[in-house]
Amino acid sequence: MAASVDGWVDGPSAPGALEACNRLVLSATRKDSSDSVSTIVLLVGGAGNGKSKLAADTIQRLETAKLIGHAGGVQRLYEYELECGKRLNVLNDATIQPEGKSTSPLVNDLVRSMERGDHMLACVNRGVLINEMRGLSSIAYKGYEAAAGAIIAWLLGQEFEKSCELHLEVQEMAQTDHYSYGVIKTEQDTVAEVHVVFMDHASLLEEWPSVREKAGNLQGPVCLDPIDVRPLDAESGTETKLAFGVCVSGTSGNFLDAHGDDELDPILANAKVLSSSLVARGWCAVARGAEVVSGTHFTYRELWALYVHSIVGPAAPETLAKLSSHVERLIGKARSTDKDKRLSALLGLGRLRAHMLLFDAGKPSDADDDLVPVDDFDWPLTSNEALAAMTLADPLRDFGPSDGEGYREIAELVSEIEEGRKPGEMLAAKDPRFAAIWTPLDAEIERAVLQETKPGRDKATMKRRNWLLGWYGRYFYRMVGLARGWPAHFSLISEWQESWLDANKRGSLSSALENALFEIVMPGDGQRGETYFSILGPRVEPANGAAAGSYIELSRRDFDLRASTAGDRIELTFEKTMRGREPKPVVEAVLDFHLLREAVARKGGHGFTDSLSLIEPRIERMRAGLVAGQLADRDNSRRYQFIRGRHVVSSR
Repeated sequence: MAASVDGWVDGPSAPGALEACNRLVLSATRKDSSDSVSTIVLLVGGAGNGKSKLAADTIQRLETAKLIGHAGGVQRLYEYELECGKRLNVLNDATIQPEGKSTSPLVNDLVRSMERGDHMLACVNRGVLINEMRGLSSIAYKGYEAAAGAIIAWLLGQEFEKSCELHLEVQEMAQTDHYSYGVIKTEQDTVAEVHVVFMDHASLLEEWPSVREKAGNLQGPVCLDPIDVRPLDAESGTETKLAFGVCVSGTSGNFLDAHGDDELDPILANAKVLSSSLVARGWCAVARGAEVVSGTHFTYRELWALYVHSIVGPAAPETLAKLSSHVERLIGKARSTDKDKRLSALLGLGRLRAHMLLFDAGKPSDADDDLVPVDDFDWPLTSNEALAAMTLADPLRDFGPSDGEGYREIAELVSEIEEGRKPGEMLAAKDPRFAAIWTPLDAEIERAVLQETKPGRDKATMKRRNWLLGWYGRYFYRMVGLARGWPAHFSLISEWQESWLDANKRGSLSSALENALFEIVMPGDGQRGETYFSILGPRVEPANGAAAGSYIELSRRDFDLRASTAGDRIELTFEKTMRGREPKPVVEAVLDFHLLREAVARKGGHGFTDSLSLIEPRIERMRAGLVAGQLADRDNSRRYQFIRGRHVVSSR
């Protein structure tokens, strides 16, 4: 972990990325390496995952490398002359088109590097790979072009042809979800070693796998442990180090060191609590929950934006001075002897705390502030995919573990304020995680709310009192959620993570979850679990006894459900199984949060959830695939059903 001069902490690169670049640096700095094997490092992933940052850091380590042929400005490709006599080609941005027309510019870059024996470091977006794949039909599959084309196909998980004279040899034993290794060979010699790192396959909000590299190791694959996932409800979760967690706590600590100290300043309070590893872990857990619920992968760029949003809200650089003046004015009013002004200021300061900013700032307010005038900051309306995902993880949507114990504990605590007690101080005294997020500002807010909601006060109408209690309840629940790492749907998210582990380690899901998924896709009524699905119609639907039409039978006993992982994704495969035959993949799908949520509801006998409307189109596609597979299977006897009026005719 390193901090730049302005206090921002550099997070770790994707697993294997730094180690692959270390191989490149060692190869490039060997004085006797003019005739050695070339090293090619390909950093693959979307924007904002740290590819260009790592490439720049790698070039800085090659102190004697000389940049040649630079025409100024941002270029697609930079060439460096090395002391060893070789060149290093750095493809900084493969989305920039080279001069002249080319259907496969990345293939051309790879060919040029291999022909000249150069080292290469390339930052590659997946969209570029898809475009390259389209152009492969126009290249000659021989020599270096064949090898370069094979690399592109390999990166996309496609089959590739092997040229006799020069070919790509992938080492399957070195393959992980996030790293691959191969060599370009002739019949006698190795021409180049290729290290591929998928920069966005491992969540920045999980603990990353360890690297088992030996110092000075130049050849062969990087030794990495596979990606792992730790469920949010794992008891030992507080002992792990999350990839982005060091960024949150480290940068917050640096921010505090550079600023003053006023215990009523919410910006400083936000930085202080997030400098705690406990709160940083809770923040990461809530963000991880947002990833799972929304089915997205947060990049470094998005997480840094969310972190800043937690400290100062959606304030643009030009409005930070206005925010600073607003905070100073509120702090002055909060120390006023006028109780109404003090309460209004403290509530305004409370809305600037991290657990409120993260879910409210930049959104239209629907609160009835006339009951208790709140001196609020005029945020610009702000929306983006990362904030939308965080909204789905707001602890207020579904608070605490599914057993209800956490909810009951906090509900009882919050009710204590109506009895004249202080729930925040009470919880901070017994829960270290909450103590780490509890600040003197929060204590002042709690005292002010307590004073204004005392039973029997003539000044406080019942409506005003209830509004204040509701406001403080939201404030308190969110604070607990962030402190304990409880995003909305906490237990479901943990179950999704457990399912990921099952798919990754065993290649299957729990039997209860499998049965629930079959119940969604193939709801069976018969003894064999058979279901009749409509054919010759606009949609594929289970048979309804009153609906006329033609149907084909599918039986659960003829199918197995396999599960696997691809990065941070769970992939499902329905396989047709027949005695004496190899299982045949029929339908593939992704097990996301919403499909899991619906399956868990069925498993628990709770009916259906509002996720059903989101997954129904996917379910129909899966059913259509199963029916198409059944119709196309020539070796399988089929059973049909024809319904017209009250007449049902079955045939085989």
